[in-house]
Amino acid sequence: MSQLDNHFGDNAELDAEVSRSISEYLLSNSADKSNYRRSIKFNKSIKSGDVPVRITATPYFRHKHDEVPDRLVSANPKVRSFSQCNACHAKAEQGSFSEHDISIPGYGQWDD
Repeated sequence: MSQLDNHFGDNAELDAEVSRSISEYLLSNSADKSNYRRSIKFNKSIKSGDVPVRITATPYFRHKHDEVPDRLVSANPKVRSFSQCNACHAKAEQGSFSEHDISIPGYGQWDD
């Protein structure tokens, strides 16, 4: 939040009040403050001192997606990126990422 003037090459600066509000939300809802099982797993996978820039860079995320071929995600125009969770996880907006609810566009149900 402190370097939004160069956020992945773009200027994403916000006014002070909005920035403060978002920062407070992020700090109070971060994985290290959550009792949600998957948040705990994400948090435990990160080494002390490491600060992943993206959720897709966390060891837990990589482990859970290691069998998904890149052609089904990055080369798939209906998905394009592992950061587009709702493209394959039907209940992502409800916070559910169950393996039973995965359907990859153009491929179908995923079963590892």
